[in-house]
Amino acid sequence: MKKARIQRSRLAIGGVLLFGIVWFADPREVFAVLAGANWIWLTAGLILSVLSNVISALRWRELAAWLGHPITSTTALQIYFRAMALNALLPGGVVGGDVYRALVLRQQGMHPMGATLSVLLDRVWGFWLVIAISIMGSAFTWTLIAGQVSWTDQFPEPSKPLFVVIGILWTLLPLLFLRRLAPAWRRFHEEVISLETCHMRIRRQYVLQSVAALCVQWLSIGALALGAKAIHLELSTAVWATVSFPIFLMAAIPVSWGGWGAREAAAAGALSVFGVSAAQGVGAGLIYGIYALVQAAAGAALFGWPSMQQQTELARKLNQHRHTRD
Repeated sequence: MKKARIQRSRLAIGGVLLFGIVWFADPREVFAVLAGANWIWLTAGLILSVLSNVISALRWRELAAWLGHPITSTTALQIYFRAMALNALLPGGVVGGDVYRALVLRQQGMHPMGATLSVLLDRVWGFWLVIAISIMGSAFTWTLIAGQVSWTDQFPEPSKPLFVVIGILWTLLPLLFLRRLAPAWRRFHEEVISLETCHMRIRRQYVLQSVAALCVQWLSIGALALGAKAIHLELSTAVWATVSFPIFLMAAIPVSWGGWGAREAAAAGALSVFGVSAAQGVGAGLIYGIYALVQAAAGAALFGWPSMQQQTELARKLNQHRHTRD
């Protein structure tokens, strides 16, 4: 009963948020913005969004293997897109899908801590990188921000090289955290390896995950920008880099159903700083949400093929093969 009440409250919050932000932007203007969308740019944005999620699924697969549970690329893609379907169908942003991914790995025999850690690292790593991108982008958009927001007169224009350095240093912080996890990471593997080898593998995984996460985030930002371009909203790459963090963050916070309402409010608010109308900001958020919804529909179709039992058996065979080889 309590869970049902929470679900209903999140659905209500999402509905109120979405209705409120569309009403604020003027429903007729929002409809006019969407009605005039260019289908070529819409399709291009959808393709980038799909690519970002494909790479994200494969990046998560590498994390799971690194934590001692190898799965095939096909299985990782199926699980990941099924999780996207749950994100769209269940209240709570990305939480439902993330829980599902961890549960599937546990059903396949992965250590519970490793299964949870694979999903947690995957999610946090992505947001960590988008924060770095937003930090660096804000230095290049400061002049535009200052032209729209009066309180920026109290601050000097930030040094672009300094903000780039801060962004780079920010991306290096996870490496320090991962090094502290070295003793725990060794427990997920049956093979006995030295601490030096462990640190070497951690550095290798850090580079792989960081490069893949950067690709994922830039493809996501590109999808957001192309979706906006479809409704005749063209802004610089630096602007999209700057606004990406609040938009992606609000879409993931578990306060609404599938991120609806919160994402559009964040898009309207963040883009208004750059002189974008509320209708176009809401339109950009809605299009990005539709991209996720289309992929969620594809993920929902995967729930019947192949069966979870087949996936579990395949994962067990992979583990047996790995142990035999080692």
